Amino acid sequence: MKNVDIKQLALFCELIESQSLTEAASRMNITPSAASQALTRLRNVLNDDLCVREKNRYQLTPYADGAYGVFQQMVELWKDVSNNAWMFNPLECDSHIIMSCYDAFGETELAELYRSITRKAPKLGLDIHAPANGPADVDALRAGAVDVVCSHYEPPADARDLYRETVKHFHITHCCVAVDHPRIGDTLSLAQYQAEEHLLITFLKRHGGRRSPIDLELEARGFPPRKTTIVNSWHLCSELLARTDRLVTTSRQQARQLERSNPRIRSVPLPTDFEWPTMPVNMIWHQRTHNSKPHRWLRLQLREFLSAVAEEPVASGAAHSPLGAVGQGTR
Repeated sequence: MKNVDIKQLALFCELIESQSLTEAASRMNITPSAASQALTRLRNVLNDDLCVREKNRYQLTPYADGAYGVFQQMVELWKDVSNNAWMFNPLECDSHIIMSCYDAFGETELAELYRSITRKAPKLGLDIHAPANGPADVDALRAGAVDVVCSHYEPPADARDLYRETVKHFHITHCCVAVDHPRIGDTLSLAQYQAEEHLLITFLKRHGGRRSPIDLELEARGFPPRKTTIVNSWHLCSELLARTDRLVTTSRQQARQLERSNPRIRSVPLPTDFEWPTMPVNMIWHQRTHNSKPHRWLRLQLREFLSAVAEEPVASGAAHSPLGAVGQGTR
């Protein structure tokens, strides 16, 4: 019996109960042809016909007649396990989970995600770290230092111990600048963009992290690298944007966050004569936690959160025209 597929036993039980191959196949969500092939494999494994067609009914063979009750018990146990495997009561969960999520979605959204999770699972311990956006994230997952990572990074295709889901994409569409920037008005040319000095968030320059896809794309088109100043947070980025002539390149989502964070920041659309990169939001986790009910539940919350952070239009106008999440999950 060790080579028997439990689903084949379930199909056989459905066949005897319904007395119709078509109905049994429908109950198992397979085609009649696939059901017939599965029953043939089951007969070969058990070395018995199991049932024969007599007078418009399927009659059990002596072997199957003696084993049918056991088959039914096995199938019922399998159904119970399948139905209850992912039953999870977050109110009773006292697990501790470490999530590494890139903050380019905006602190407001991350705070709301944290509030939502802790409201649904008040006993759950949840830590939020910043991803490295590079191989260090994979090392942390494998070491158990973090449980799920959301960033732009894509792990190696041959990393069989990791799962990756691209939840969404962010489109780089805007620049954020000070409202009184002396050289940038309501529009921005590529020449102006190249002439200005830029802010770059730390994660794109961390050891082992990938370079900014914006710089890679610019250099691939023959443009010189941007003049950049590296900052360690979006909060500091916001302060410097408001107080200096620097600019930052980002998506609509992050442009909204930056404009809300400081009234002295506005945004303008990027030049249209250049193909700006789209950045994936990847959610990555280790096979160690793939079937864990608490982790599975948290990934569902994270997936819904990331999908719900919509890229809505930013305000535009003479003094307040329009950023960039490279995120996750850009993921």
